[in-house]
Amino acid sequence: MGVLFSSLFGRLFGTKEVRILILGLDNAGKTTILYRLQVDDIVQTIPTIGFNVETIQVKNVKLQVWDLGKMTAAAYSVLLQEQSPWQVVRAAYGPIGGVTIRTLMASSTSWTRPIGIDSQDARRELNNLLDEEELQGVALLVFANKQDLPDAMSSVEVSEGLGLTQIRSRQWAIYQASAVRGDGIKEGLDCFLPPTQLLLLPLSTMNFPADNLMQEYRTNHWNDIWIKPLISDSSIYGFKDLTYQDVTPAWLTKILYPTDWDNWSPEYTKFTTQIMREYWWVSWVVVACYLIAIPVGQRIMKNRPAFNLKKPLALWNLFLAIFSFIGVTRTVPLLLGGIWYNGPLYFVCRNASASYGTGPAGLWISLFMYSKYFELIDTAFLVLRKRNVNFLHWFHHATVLLYCWHAGAYEQPTGIFFATMNYMVHSIMYFYYFLSSVGHKPKWGLTVTILQITQMFAGMFIVAVHYYSISHVTNCDGAYEDLVAAFLMYTAYMLLFVQFFVGRYVAPKKAASAKKAAVSASKKSN
Repeated sequence: MGVLFSSLFGRLFGTKEVRILILGLDNAGKTTILYRLQVDDIVQTIPTIGFNVETIQVKNVKLQVWDLGKMTAAAYSVLLQEQSPWQVVRAAYGPIGGVTIRTLMASSTSWTRPIGIDSQDARRELNNLLDEEELQGVALLVFANKQDLPDAMSSVEVSEGLGLTQIRSRQWAIYQASAVRGDGIKEGLDCFLPPTQLLLLPLSTMNFPADNLMQEYRTNHWNDIWIKPLISDSSIYGFKDLTYQDVTPAWLTKILYPTDWDNWSPEYTKFTTQIMREYWWVSWVVVACYLIAIPVGQRIMKNRPAFNLKKPLALWNLFLAIFSFIGVTRTVPLLLGGIWYNGPLYFVCRNASASYGTGPAGLWISLFMYSKYFELIDTAFLVLRKRNVNFLHWFHHATVLLYCWHAGAYEQPTGIFFATMNYMVHSIMYFYYFLSSVGHKPKWGLTVTILQITQMFAGMFIVAVHYYSISHVTNCDGAYEDLVAAFLMYTAYMLLFVQFFVGRYVAPKKAASAKKAAVSASKKSN
């Protein structure tokens, strides 16, 4: 057991070794990058002959960096005709040994060299390099270096030249950098180092483009500017904005999407978000009327007989169960597919209109937000049937409506997590209510409550990850005020549902046990 815990502790907190290979033409800044990582300062370098091997400690990761030089343009020309760079590495320096976990490539700021190396040659050689057996699955980090020079190419130009957007089989990223100024070097390296070794999740970080943020629309043009959807087939930062066809097998697509009626276009995304922004006050008016209507309705019903609404209630619960189940079938494939292709951080930081705002998922997440108005009918059934409307019930309905309307206006990236979890729990919960309303109350009411509590803890965790990511991931989208509201909301729900759980399932058992013990003691005394 001690060995087990020692091994686990070592995995979480021990030093990990990562081998890095830096490749690039001469004068690309490879050695300058190496020493910038090592001493965080400018070091006067001379052209590297042979290679440099340096060990650098970053966080709890020990980096063994191989700086290969001197690779002149003439030598590179020979490579293009005869061998791959990796073959030259093996021939000139012997096998490096072990598994290369991270590969950094220092990219020049211009394709034009004395012998005329162009982007097509560079793209072809990069593809050949990545096809090598030793580099299968190895991550690629490209530095568009020397951004301090006036003729420097942008990361977009370098990405297009190298064909990085076509890479699907490995994690990759590109950073604009200046080794001389120290810009982008550590940020790029952090892209491949986990933010914390405590999270046992594949939270691969990304550098999102600047237009991933929507603050300019939020602050300057709240009511009169339509949102520009950020839909693109792929991004220069290594992720792909997916459609339901990308994430659903063909056979399953025919079952889930027999027609194309809910394949929402980007125009509808703009429309629904604009409604929430222009009519933000509607949710507050409705909630105010709702909170007033509850005591007024109870007063009206006080001296009246309760309505017999058994059949309407059963149909209502069945409708919401089916509605929620369809929502599950529309959101789960995109959520799982997006995580599979891009990593969980994609739905933490990517703008909602680009990541899940269109197609069936976009429609059903919008319907999810609108459904919070219709779910207020749950309370009407309680009032008309003269049932108790407890604090948990009305507080939950009121606050979730306000939050959904606010989050929709702000296009919170994590909305797909919240909607999917809620759809899943509600599909089970309302089906439970349906069976109960027709006289077949299931025995798994405890399971429903546990699922509700689990949902609240999951929501708190997602909000915490999002809050951290906004501060540590470049251009991670999200509004702090919305995150604070979400965390407070989920915390309150968690406490209230735990209180409900204790009152419904724990306290009665304790009372029954105490009563049984008292009866047993009484019999013994007699």
